[in-house]
Amino acid sequence: MEDRVKAAVAAVFFPEGDRPVAVALSGGRDSVALLHALINRTPKINSLSALHIDHGLRPEAEEEAAFVRALCRTWNVPLSVVSVNVPANRRAGESMEAAARRLRYQAFEENAPQDALIATAHHAGDQAETVVQHLLRGSGLRGLGGMAPQRGRYIRPLLGVTREDIDAYCTRYALAYVEDSSNADVAIQRNRIRHELMPMLKEYNPQIVPALAAMADTLREDEAYFEQQAQQALTENGFSVFGGEAAVVDRAAFNRPAPIQKRMIRQMLRAIGAYDLTQTAFLHALQAVNTGRSATLPGHIHVRGGAAVQVYRPAMPVPEQEFSEPGQYRFGVFNISVGLGAPMPARGPWCAHVSPAVLTHGLSVRLRRPKDTVAMPYGSALLSDLMMDRKVPFCLRDRVPVFTADGAVVWAPGVPPSAGINAVNGDGVCHITVEGIDLGGYEL
Repeated sequence: MEDRVKAAVAAVFFPEGDRPVAVALSGGRDSVALLHALINRTPKINSLSALHIDHGLRPEAEEEAAFVRALCRTWNVPLSVVSVNVPANRRAGESMEAAARRLRYQAFEENAPQDALIATAHHAGDQAETVVQHLLRGSGLRGLGGMAPQRGRYIRPLLGVTREDIDAYCTRYALAYVEDSSNADVAIQRNRIRHELMPMLKEYNPQIVPALAAMADTLREDEAYFEQQAQQALTENGFSVFGGEAAVVDRAAFNRPAPIQKRMIRQMLRAIGAYDLTQTAFLHALQAVNTGRSATLPGHIHVRGGAAVQVYRPAMPVPEQEFSEPGQYRFGVFNISVGLGAPMPARGPWCAHVSPAVLTHGLSVRLRRPKDTVAMPYGSALLSDLMMDRKVPFCLRDRVPVFTADGAVVWAPGVPPSAGINAVNGDGVCHITVEGIDLGGYEL
């Protein structure tokens, strides 16, 4: 049985031969076994280190940190010990366990070598408990698929290994480890599943752990297919993300079956950093898309249906800037390029050709103001009306840069340049190009 741990670690494929690996080392049985197996892996890992997170929740935390330090000294493994204050950083409505997990992974990201894979010691028993926990919550395919062997930079080499296999490995190599006293606390739901529910399920199926693991593998494959279909639908319809604050796609993307729609809206929400929304929030978002209405979700996240489906956070204030010469500039969630003459980018919703006089008169950029007007051939028009007529997505109207000279609006993306400022092609033409940070292909 102990050979299964060695085999599992040996089977992990590292496509980048010199990529470092950082082990999440609690000092418990599973993580100690994982570190030991990685140290003795053939072929060797060129750069191996360990990370220990002290959550400050238990009195024995200092002893565990001391144990881990001594272990890594003995095994000659570089170690980082990071302390996090879970109670002080717990969000409203967040359980202590959820807060600890969030802060733990945040610490991993901040303290692991930048290009390192992060190895955690989750095993088949953990996978089974995760699936059951998600089942009790009423999760969909994503939750019932449990943990993936690899997701991004995180790898779980022992996910196919049982708790009994790890026990046998530790016995064979006489590995010392610490016991986490909180694992016996059945007031914590996961522990109650482990100590009470899983033994009951084993009475119905002694092979419940591998059975649930196999089911999770199948459901992850199904979920990956749906996610790929959702990604394709978004990409084909001009999906754009603006600085992690707003995401926009053409409504035609949602002419798909409901399972794909759900994943599209989830991907759009993830694109602006909304990862922890409830199923109810997702359904409210989808309802807004399909009815052409608006919805406000927890965390000040807005969803708006219509010709363009929009997911966004409130626009952040951006100070006014002045340009006196050609160059590259940053404004909020946009990059701005101001140039003179050739090479001449093509005009379009994101590019205007204007008189070079705007530079000598002090070209400025700022956010839209309520009474902004643009000089048109037929007279002046409110910028807000022009944006509405030209179908500039609502979430961009208070984000796109508005260019002014001598206090008058020169141009804003999605609307024509001011009459008298617009210029024909020529060596002296000033061209202004705006590109959203993370900009995809959404057409204004």
